[in-house]
Amino acid sequence: MRSVSSQLRVACLVVLLAWVTSAPAVAATDLIVTHPGLDLSGNDVEAIYRGLKRFVGASRLKPVDNLSARSEFLKRKMGMNETSYHVYWEKLTFQEGIPQPILVRSDKEVIEYVASNQGAIGYLKNAPPPETRAKVKVLEEF
Repeated sequence: MRSVSSQLRVACLVVLLAWVTSAPAVAATDLIVTHPGLDLSGNDVEAIYRGLKRFVGASRLKPVDNLSARSEFLKRKMGMNETSYHVYWEKLTFQEGIPQPILVRSDKEVIEYVASNQGAIGYLKNAPPPETRAKVKVLEEF
């Protein structure tokens, strides 16, 4: 016969296992997305957002900044803060005439822009909703 502590351990394990397996899977967050026809690697992202890579083949790249995810993207992917990124692009635009990435306010706007513009690349705070996943290609997490 099992002891009470043994039965309690088994009961706790059963409850824990039931809780873990019933929890919904957490969707990936902080994603780099591209237009489905764009062939890039994760290594290209920093060069694109620094204005160093502007074309893939004959396609002009169209980076888009997402205001809702920008500070995290800059910190984790670019190693910059908002101020240094702004100053960097002001100099690049003034000195070389390279247009700054387009600024949008939300993941939804990034998905809409990237899906409808060949050469577009952006980043999301949250995974795209199921109904829009076919419209963009997930390049990597950041």
